[in-house]
Amino acid sequence: MHSSASAEASSTETAGWLRLLARWSLLTSLGALALTLVFLLGVGFNSSVPPDYAELVQASRQPTAYKIAMVFDAIGWLLIGGVLLTFAGLARSHSPMRAAFLAACAIGQLAGSLGGFMRLDGTSALAAHYASASVAEQAVLQQSYVVLNAVIQSHFHAGQLLQGAGFLVAATVALDLVAFPRLLAFCIAIPGVTSSLVFVVQLVAEFSFRSFCCTSWSASSQCLSFWH
Repeated sequence: MHSSASAEASSTETAGWLRLLARWSLLTSLGALALTLVFLLGVGFNSSVPPDYAELVQASRQPTAYKIAMVFDAIGWLLIGGVLLTFAGLARSHSPMRAAFLAACAIGQLAGSLGGFMRLDGTSALAAHYASASVAEQAVLQQSYVVLNAVIQSHFHAGQLLQGAGFLVAATVALDLVAFPRLLAFCIAIPGVTSSLVFVVQLVAEFSFRSFCCTSWSASSQCLSFWH
């Protein structure tokens, strides 16, 4: 009798988490769609500007649209964290270890959100000066933006890594649930795989860049010693 009541309570709790997951996932999807639309229709892209500071230039040209986009970007990371936290709730009763890991990954999305807010405040502040700056001042602002963007990207890297790991573990939780459709469970693994791949690609690019810088620095040092 006690076992039956416990199973019923667990089933009710799972159903509640699944309802929350469905609603939260819809909200997350709408946020991602809004961010995409604001970027494409409001901020835009300019291929004629070097990619190192193209975002700074577009932020200076479309300041309002850029700020709106960055609000959606920062909130989007938090919404993703909410999805992972919901899976932690689903796993709590039968797999506390996975639940704890998912909760940690959910909290880790704060790193990505901080990166979005840094864009909102830091990049927007530089962009406001960039719009009316002289050519010489713009060159200085470009260098400042490159440094700021490196800090922002480091936050995104951390968030991306935890996001990928979180969704991969979330997929295993979904596969364990009888009430969860198998196809959707495998679909949950897709953002886990893509986020992990993005992190690896960014990491490889970072090491390649550092290697290139070291090679260039070594070559420059040899040239300087030759001329001296």
